[in-house]
Amino acid sequence: MSKPAIIAVVSLKGGVAKTTSAVNIAAGLAESGKKTLLLDMDPQTGASLHLGYDLEDLELTIADVLLYKDVLLNDVTIKTDKDNLFLVPSNENLTNIENELEVEIGRENILLEKLDGQIDTYDFVVIDSPPIKSFLLFSILKASNFVIVPFRTNSMSVVATYQLVELMDKAKKRINQDIKILGYFGTMFDQRTKESQKSLDEMREKFKEEVFKTVIPTTTVLAQAAREGTTAFDHARGSKGSISYKELVDEILIRIDGVLK
Repeated sequence: MSKPAIIAVVSLKGGVAKTTSAVNIAAGLAESGKKTLLLDMDPQTGASLHLGYDLEDLELTIADVLLYKDVLLNDVTIKTDKDNLFLVPSNENLTNIENELEVEIGRENILLEKLDGQIDTYDFVVIDSPPIKSFLLFSILKASNFVIVPFRTNSMSVVATYQLVELMDKAKKRINQDIKILGYFGTMFDQRTKESQKSLDEMREKFKEEVFKTVIPTTTVLAQAAREGTTAFDHARGSKGSISYKELVDEILIRIDGVLK
């Protein structure tokens, strides 16, 4: 891979394990021997907190990179405790970034410009995106090669996924003709309930093979890992949660390899 694949994890609905997925997909790629950068672009700062960082201790974050010409991405990048995994953190300053850059010409290009020349040593960049239509999300879609979409296996989340597809059609036409939805994957799947299975079946009927075979189950292990400031792999390697994310990462690698060939 000559250039890193930039993957945005995107959902227009909260509560679908978006951040949990971004963190564990990035960690799974790192475990596969891929040098991976996790970019926390959600003002809720979930990815940074998930990996155990105290936001008050951060001198510089992605907000500074976007706001100030002399702050580079590499200036704020943190080498995590996990081999091959690096983090660009965020904090509450990201909340006001849209107002700060209100009169900036071409502001949706700033992230793309800031990535240029700063990510060449990585195999993958995984971006945790905000769950709302915003300048930040549009900036992410401008800069990314691929989008992967988590959906909670219930009816409300499935509807939100349809709305995201409409947004992606506009993004492809207006800001990034090369962006591609790599696939959709179900989260918080409970095989004991008809609602989970029905929602998964509906997505597979609608999007066919674009829906990953892997489904992330409902499990307390993932919440426990986040609470401890670590990944599912490092918290409970043999758990259903970590195994599922490993299988999802394997699918992601196969799909990307197929696209880039």
